[in-house]
Amino acid sequence: MSCQNSQQGSHFYVLTLEKPGLMSATRTGTYTPAPGTTRNDAFNDIYDQLTSSNRDLYRANVVFFTIESNQI
Repeated sequence: MSCQNSQQGSHFYVLTLEKPGLMSATRTGTYTPAPGTTRNDAFNDIYDQLTSSNRDLYRANVVFFTIESNQI
């Protein structure tokens, strides 16, 4: 099977956040870092995107995070 989507980013990520006893959320997606971007920079960008789109997750605990090359 061959599927190609030119709109995908160069990296695939999974981020799970939790506010204990209140809520949790997992987001998956793709991300294309600018040259010189670190894993920490990418994490902060993705975390900020998720928490800004759902203010209930502001200051949520990180349960899981991974970012890897999107190329198989």
